[in-house]
Amino acid sequence: MRIAETRLAGGWLILGLLLPPAYCQPLAEASLGHAGVRLAAPRPAIPYSAIFPGPRFLKETRRRRATPSVREARAYQHTFRVLLSHPETTDPYDSIILRHATEHGLDPRLVKAVVAAESEFDPGARSPSGALGLMQLMPATAAEVGIPARRLHEPEANIAAGTSYLEVLFATAWKRYNMQGVPYSESPIWLVRRVLAAYNAGPRRLIHPRGAAPGYVDKILLYYQSAVTDIRRPSAKSLFSSVPRDERLF
Repeated sequence: MRIAETRLAGGWLILGLLLPPAYCQPLAEASLGHAGVRLAAPRPAIPYSAIFPGPRFLKETRRRRATPSVREARAYQHTFRVLLSHPETTDPYDSIILRHATEHGLDPRLVKAVVAAESEFDPGARSPSGALGLMQLMPATAAEVGIPARRLHEPEANIAAGTSYLEVLFATAWKRYNMQGVPYSESPIWLVRRVLAAYNAGPRRLIHPRGAAPGYVDKILLYYQSAVTDIRRPSAKSLFSSVPRDERLF
């Protein structure tokens, strides 16, 4: 018995040296229990990765340290200040954003944040990969929601396509995560992040959101939380209420 007890004590000593200090107290309390002392209340189990982090954990840690946050990036800070001081650039599309966001059950400020991050409110924007317009739609994606590529430089058509695609992603996420009954505009933030990642990198990111461009989702959420995405122009309802439904774009 003494040999067994010695080995047990040695085992606790080795673990005490390996583990962070936060884990030492519960282990000490557990060892006292073998000597007849009443054990303390149960503690949560220690994850294996906390003791021996694997290569995937270490790689992710290095990646996060190497990639500056959006808030720290000088380019974002410069763009934010420029947009914030030029409402004539950020606000002309408010009525269109409000109308299409409302029709698709989306938060108009989130839609405006996507526009800010994607194109900085430039209707003629074109990415190296071929995405077009205010919400940077790929022609194939726009065609799926009924908007031809030749119209993607039109603010009305581009926002209609972008909000339609966002609704498709929200609907897919709602079905997968059993969110029926919750309005899209009241989405939990973790699900909004997945939808935005999918908008950038494809529907598979609803399941694996890390495939989006580094900082993309954070950039949109920073705009979303700022005054850049306030809807300051009058509602479009009065402008379009007299137009028959079948004559509108959507």
